[in-house]
Amino acid sequence: MTRILTIFAVESNLLFNLKWTKIIYVCRHWYELAQAAHPLWGYIDLSSGGNFGWMYEQFMRSGAAPLSLRIALKYVYDVITKLPNHNFPILSSLFLDPSYQRQHLPADFIQALPNSLFDGRLPNLRELNLASGVAFPSRSLTGLTALSLSDCNDSSTNLPPSFNELLDMLSSCPRLCSLKLDPISLPIAHRDYPTVDLPDLNRLRIHGRVIACAAMLNHFRFPPQTNVEILPWGVSSGTDVRDILVPIRKHIRSPWCSPGAHTSFLLHIFRTPGHCTLSLCRRTVPHSSFDCRSACALLLNSHPSSEGALRQIITKFLKAIPECVTHLDVCLGSTLGEVSWKAVVSPPRIGNRIYLSDQVDRVPRTFPRIRRLYVSAFQHIDLEDETVSMVRTGLEGYVTARADNGILLETLEIEDQHYRYFEMVSYDPVKLKKEREEHAALMRARMVKLGLEIEF
Repeated sequence: MTRILTIFAVESNLLFNLKWTKIIYVCRHWYELAQAAHPLWGYIDLSSGGNFGWMYEQFMRSGAAPLSLRIALKYVYDVITKLPNHNFPILSSLFLDPSYQRQHLPADFIQALPNSLFDGRLPNLRELNLASGVAFPSRSLTGLTALSLSDCNDSSTNLPPSFNELLDMLSSCPRLCSLKLDPISLPIAHRDYPTVDLPDLNRLRIHGRVIACAAMLNHFRFPPQTNVEILPWGVSSGTDVRDILVPIRKHIRSPWCSPGAHTSFLLHIFRTPGHCTLSLCRRTVPHSSFDCRSACALLLNSHPSSEGALRQIITKFLKAIPECVTHLDVCLGSTLGEVSWKAVVSPPRIGNRIYLSDQVDRVPRTFPRIRRLYVSAFQHIDLEDETVSMVRTGLEGYVTARADNGILLETLEIEDQHYRYFEMVSYDPVKLKKEREEHAALMRARMVKLGLEIEF
């Protein structure tokens, strides 16, 4: 019953306004169960004043559950300035982003965490997430397991931490599991820097100029299982991306291509007229079934200046990633030209399964190794729409060309997510069960994030 109350409150977005409590008066049993559900009472809204008597009642009913408070922005300044007056022995996570309604902040607002706050007052701080110009004492950070910095300055200089200061800061947090740096300061040319070991790192996300990103990768040592996201500025050709892929090549190829490694990977291409994101994913299911970044082993963003430049970037990326890439997902790559298509499918390795949307006519018909073809339709269109005809013609020509060469297509799966004009050709109960499990996992993760650990 407590689980039902929790699902109702979370999915109805009624946690902070307490409107979920309207169902607890059905009977005394429901009322008593709700009283005992301490995490549900830990969401307190003080942004509009409200009934402070009821606020203290919530504090009492929340027990030892974590508290989530909503307060007016004008009080944030008071909170920050008074933090050093207290000790926080059990505080484990601190997240501060003053970008929301920034214009309402006081004119003299100092976006800095006081140095004294890190002088033993946060002994159990493990996660620190700062953004939007918040300054912090970089030399005082120790023992963190998660660190995210976006446009932040060092409070001693009111400037972004230098490349050397970043390395020193990270060396004092050797147990980091998650790291995000945006942006990275440029290193000084011809200067030696130490290498930082991060053996527990699970996720790395770096953003900055190509030189800075490449230098940071060259001065990190992290395990092969680390999910790496690289978002460099100024990658418009194959030459630009080379310096980044050189340090990542050794890290990403050797453990996955070793004898006995039977892992398959999916290459996901997201292409728009302005940019292209190449992702190497550990899960070989189409992108519509999962969040690509949640299973992304390597993600590289670029802004190719031309179709030829895109081909160069794709070619170099393919040379850097493991040979065990067997699946290709280009459902979000509808603007790929023929030249880029040839760069993608020329290596005779991506042939197990290819996921497409509406670009079957662009697949080279001489490419012989595709055994399973998946076509997914996304747009709401009529049966007589020109796109349908194009897809049908492309499929017929491709399948015919393969048959003429004596190579038959094992599986052709056509799916319309809007149930308008294509029917699922093959029914796969295993796939449907997996998708249900993924949905349940997503809901579980959402509740855990809200502090509601409910068993599914």
